[in-house]
Amino acid sequence: MKSRDFIIRPARPGESEALFGLATLSARTFCGTHYGSHFIDTWMAGLEHKAYEPSIAAGRLVIAESASQPVGFVEWNPGRIERLYVTEGGQGLGGALLRLGEQEASGQGRSPVELEAALNAISFYERHGYKRLEPGIFSGRPPGMIPIPMMRMWKTF
Repeated sequence: MKSRDFIIRPARPGESEALFGLATLSARTFCGTHYGSHFIDTWMAGLEHKAYEPSIAAGRLVIAESASQPVGFVEWNPGRIERLYVTEGGQGLGGALLRLGEQEASGQGRSPVELEAALNAISFYERHGYKRLEPGIFSGRPPGMIPIPMMRMWKTF
C-alpha cells in the first residue's frame, strides 16, 4: 500500500462526532476478521461521541489528518493507551500514533503502558513490542452491553 503524508495534531473541542465516525469506520474495516458484522454493530451501539470530550479537553487525544481529513487518532491516560483507530493500514500511521501515545502515557518512557487490544490488533501490538498479559472483556462498556473479547497487553520501556 502506498504511503500517504499525514499530520498529527491535538484534537479540538467539537470534533468528537468525527472521531466516533472514524472509530466506527475503523472497527467495520479491520475487526471483521475476528468479529462478525452484527457483533461490530452491537459493539458500537450504546457508545457516544461525548466519551471523547474529556480527553480532548485534557489534551490526551490527537488526530492524524491526510488532505485535511481525519484518518486516525490515539487517546491515552497515564500508563494506558485507551483507543487507537486508523482508517487505512500499512502506511505507518498506526505505528506513528502508537509511539506518540506511548510517550505521553508512559511519562516519556519512564513507566510501562497497558492496553486492551481487539483480537484483530494483537499482532500489530506485538510487532511494536507489546506482550500478552491475559484475555478478557473490554472494560468501560455501558451496563447491559454485549461483552467484547480482547487481549490485555503491556510494554515496558
